[in-house]
Amino acid sequence: MARVEVDRTREVLDGIRADVEAIEARTAADVAATARANVRSARLVDTGALLDGIRAERTGPLVWLISAPGHGRFAEHGTRYLPARPWFTPAAVSAHARIRA
Repeated sequence: MARVEVDRTREVLDGIRADVEAIEARTAADVAATARANVRSARLVDTGALLDGIRAERTGPLVWLISAPGHGRFAEHGTRYLPARPWFTPAAVSAHARIRA
């Protein structure tokens, strides 16, 4: 009886890569959505520029950039006149906890 072996390593690795890319995209979108919700709940919406400027963008393999307008850092970290009202860090920490669960 003839025996035929099929090497499916490439197929399996491609499947894993697709799964990882889907998880990356979902996590980046989740961080951005949670950050937007945090901006709303912290009542940081005045003109809507911060809320509308939160973006998730894939910049390379396994690399995503979550960005926001520059003035968002003042709310996140505070100034000498205003206390910090974190909106991004809690979103990232929350996403990390969900990944680890």
